[in-house]
Amino acid sequence: MYWQSIICFFAITITAGSSVDLLVRDWKVDGLEKLFVRFGAGLAVVPVMAVVFNLLQIPLDYRVFLVVGLMILIGAILKNRQSLSARDQSINTSIANSWRKKSFWYAIVVLILFAVTLAMYLQGAFAYSYFEDTDPWGYAAVVDYIGENKTFTAPYYSVQYSEPYTQGYQIVMGVLSQTNDSVYWTLKFFTALIISFGVPLMYYLARLLSRDEDIA
Repeated sequence: MYWQSIICFFAITITAGSSVDLLVRDWKVDGLEKLFVRFGAGLAVVPVMAVVFNLLQIPLDYRVFLVVGLMILIGAILKNRQSLSARDQSINTSIANSWRKKSFWYAIVVLILFAVTLAMYLQGAFAYSYFEDTDPWGYAAVVDYIGENKTFTAPYYSVQYSEPYTQGYQIVMGVLSQTNDSVYWTLKFFTALIISFGVPLMYYLARLLSRDEDIA
């Protein structure tokens, strides 16, 4: 059941993040960077989509996000189908020679750092079965409400992290909580995962800003 949640998380974020492909022309970066950028963009896009859905009274159901994300992905593929077909002709050559590039080995180092960071956070989060004091319990209450009712609009002011408090994090966790039977696991695992993704995302941001992978 937890694997279903992880697959759903990446399916929603990466398909929603394919909106980058609709906006950027001639995106000439390696496939791994594109994957991470799509994930990061999707993580930002999902709460915005949810606010629009909520205004239109569309349920904040994970299946709705999957369908809309799939539509975005199909649109991106159709928009870039000519460049994709041209790229397919040289894909085998680029894969075969990728290990020769310095950027390939830097990416390996970044992935190792990501894995180590994730393992560290997960070990700490699951060292005991409870949340820390105060804040996580308030977030858990709102996450559970969103997961059950498929909306973040509450009929009364329940806890300090409900509307009108910013609902981005709560929306993501609430939608994911629909795919398993544990709010505890959802908050602990996906918080650790999202924080750990800061490693590769920061690397690619630094590389973009500095235009130097050594500095990044």
